Amino acid sequence: NPGPGFYTGKPGYKLCLRLHIQLPNSQRCANFISLFVHTMQGEYDSHLPWPFQGTIRLSILDQSEGLARQNHEEVMEAKPELLAFQRPTIHRNPKGFGYVTFMHLQALKQRTYVKDDTLLVRCEVVTRKILTNVRTDLLN
Repeated sequence: NPGPGFYTGKPGYKLCLRLHIQLPNSQRCANFISLFVHTMQGEYDSHLPWPFQGTIRLSILDQSEGLARQNHEEVMEAKPELLAFQRPTIHRNPKGFGYVTFMHLQALKQRTYVKDDTLLVRCEVVTRKILTNVRTDLLN
């Protein structure tokens, strides 16, 4: 199930993450963590440019002590032509965008990705502001 929604700013887009563990008997991508971003209906939607455009960095955080942490991360550019980035017409856009094979389950053991039975997932979003109706005065 998807996590709770969060905003990219105030005003901003409302997004949520959906994480799925592909079990060993799954038909494709067995033993992988899948991770997707979904747009959600939010209170600022009518003031925002659609489709969503920007850069999304998804990370599973290394929770080890000290400075040698190595987060597992992927960076993706929104593709405005995809349904996943259109303004949602229902509570949560059924189309997500992300990675079916974000991280292999074996990789969880290689570092401290799980600590106290907790996996930390971070989503960083940099939206691309689309300037509409901007008038440029020419120098005389």
